Amino acid sequence: MKQVNKVYLVAQTKWAQWMAKKMAKLSHSALVVIWSLFIGISGGYSIYMIVQGFSGATVNNIKITPINKPLQLLQQDDEISKENSSADKDKFEKIIRFRAYIDSLGRCPTGK
Repeated sequence: MKQVNKVYLVAQTKWAQWMAKKMAKLSHSALVVIWSLFIGISGGYSIYMIVQGFSGATVNNIKITPINKPLQLLQQDDEISKENSSADKDKFEKIIRFRAYIDSLGRCPTGK
């Protein structure tokens, strides 16, 4: 981690030195124009983002919805499993009961 910080610090120092050399060549009026453009653009974008946050527009909101497996599909899985199962009937019934138990835990508030 220390190596990463050192590399970052060296890169940051070189960038600052390069920018200082470039800015030293500009006149006072050019610096004022660049500064004004930077303040105007960044301020305008900040105001735009604030207004969008308070406008109540839900166009960009991300909605999280759970993925539910249809009950018919679960029943079909059980039927297919019964047909293709190599385990004996007792073991298979234990697995089905365990599955039902786990599903019931997901439905009760204390199981979650």
